[in-house]
Amino acid sequence: MDRSTQTPKWPIEASRNTAGPHMVRRAVHDLSTDTLQSHNDDIREYIQAFREHLYQLDRAQLGWSIAQELRQLLFLINLGPSFSDFRGHIYQCYKVAGCGDGPELTLDQLMEKAEDEWHRLKLEKKISLGSGFPRRPSMTNSLRPIGQRRVSQIPQPDRIRGHGD
Repeated sequence: MDRSTQTPKWPIEASRNTAGPHMVRRAVHDLSTDTLQSHNDDIREYIQAFREHLYQLDRAQLGWSIAQELRQLLFLINLGPSFSDFRGHIYQCYKVAGCGDGPELTLDQLMEKAEDEWHRLKLEKKISLGSGFPRRPSMTNSLRPIGQRRVSQIPQPDRIRGHGD
């Protein structure tokens, strides 16, 4: 029997989705495994990639979508261990992923708060690196014994004029 005359095993209507199961599987996998650390701890890159994964799924025009609550949970979980205090604060003070008693947060609001927290963590790290143990003072001439002081080279008058005039 000629292959061109065979009927497909599934109806054509079911195959109208041009995204394909591999693209959908890949987008769901990336959405669930992509972390802040995989973007060199740059929250802006992570947020952009997360939104891109959501866009790919929305563009696929599937008969289902990922619930907002699950989107929020995936975003929070994939921030990584450095955001554990942030997650705790969010879970305590807001209604996220259907849980909590505080005001409800959208995914965009959650992303904004995560970016603010990222800036706070960077600033905190920068300050803590600068406020470590005091550095040992360098041995300036005033601290050196008189016999060990460095004599600065005073430029000779002919060197000041320049090119051996």
